[in-house]
Amino acid sequence: MTNTKKELTGFKCRFRIEQRLEYHRDCKPFSSSYLDVMQAIASEFNGITFERNRSNGTFKSLLVRTTSKASNTLLDHSFSQFPLFSSLGYHAP
Repeated sequence: MTNTKKELTGFKCRFRIEQRLEYHRDCKPFSSSYLDVMQAIASEFNGITFERNRSNGTFKSLLVRTTSKASNTLLDHSFSQFPLFSSLGYHAP
């Protein structure tokens, strides 16, 4: 954040998760879209979901973003209870 003199006056914490729009294999009769999953994540953490297209147009993805202190605190508590495998040094066999 900056003031009118363009001096640094603070910072903003945010969380963002990105996932490809569609699963890469056929899942019929089920949907191959990750939209429902990403919307559920956004709802749980009071975030927003939006679609992003890369500049070359070949890769579409979904983003969930949180920016409020309450949402980020909720997310921090969730990661404390349920850490990601990558943060535990997990390595698949």
